[in-house]
Amino acid sequence: MSELHISDSVLSEAKLLICVGTGGVGKTTTSAALALRAAALGRRTLVLTIDPAKRLANAMGLESLGNEARPVELGSLAARGGSLAAMMLDAQRTFDELIIRTAGVHAERILKNRIYRIMVDQFAGTQEYMSLERLYDLYERGGYDLIVLDTPPSKNTLDFFDAPRKTAGLFDEQVMRWFVPNSGSESGFFQKLFNPGAAVLKLLSTIGGDKFVAELGEFFEALRVVRAEFKVRGDRVHEILRDGRTHYVVVASPDPRRVDEACYVWDRLAGTRMQIWMMVLNRSHDQFGAAGAAALARPEVAASLGPERLAHVSRAYGALASLGLRDRAGIDLLMSKAGTTPVLTVPAKGRDIHTLEELLSMTDHLFGPLTST
Repeated sequence: MSELHISDSVLSEAKLLICVGTGGVGKTTTSAALALRAAALGRRTLVLTIDPAKRLANAMGLESLGNEARPVELGSLAARGGSLAAMMLDAQRTFDELIIRTAGVHAERILKNRIYRIMVDQFAGTQEYMSLERLYDLYERGGYDLIVLDTPPSKNTLDFFDAPRKTAGLFDEQVMRWFVPNSGSESGFFQKLFNPGAAVLKLLSTIGGDKFVAELGEFFEALRVVRAEFKVRGDRVHEILRDGRTHYVVVASPDPRRVDEACYVWDRLAGTRMQIWMMVLNRSHDQFGAAGAAALARPEVAASLGPERLAHVSRAYGALASLGLRDRAGIDLLMSKAGTTPVLTVPAKGRDIHTLEELLSMTDHLFGPLTST
């Protein structure tokens, strides 16, 4: 397959890049590589990752990442005028900080509530919601030219985009009425008599005890005060995700075992009418083809290797060529799915990325080498 490059102008113009895809396809590494490329183009860039491998943090010269942005030393790339910072989402801390900012005098009561702690630890969608909450703060603060967001791995990509709606549903007035029975003077006799929340609380009291029910009621009562703020922030995130300077990168693998997942992600994302910039297929073997096998058959090559080494190299290359044919079929299918959207491959490497230079070289396969300043 001839190497295809596209312009990296989007990296110079976008305000937000969101990398989506299932787990195990190199999404976090791709996010870091794109952020580094943007910094090398002279932009103030932040990459917000979701639990990166330690080797990736080390490749950026960092021992570890946390919930606060840490600057990455760019070495000679700093001469281009850009900068790079990296951070890893801490969902629990982010949720706590959100409560502190929005709940005022009620914050301490919420944070100490056992039901709140269970929700933060166990509620499905918390990580997705908090990644968007963190994004909201970073975006609105305006300290970076470009933010690159590595989304949590999920086969259902819409779990990420639906997170604000699902979480806001927890604070819906109709939901709260089940756990905070109507007791005000404005409630009518029949409303009090047939209040379904009373029956729910009675059942929960039997199961979990009066203390549990008291904590549950206190939790939802306290959260009434943050309900309006959650809605405002959720609406703003919805706008940011659909802004003209927000672009999406679908990260996938050409391995046929992962192609169905990639098609599913593509269909769901395309159905939301987001701006998909490109599809990146990592760990591809499509560069191994018949040309390499033909080169091994040339007499001068065979003579230089000798019979034993030639047989070993031929077997190894034959295995890679088979993987190349397999990946080529996956690439063709994904290209037909993507239509006019560029589908670019990053070759499989024999080892993990350990340096900034190796991370940056990953983008050479997408955009070509950086031009000299």
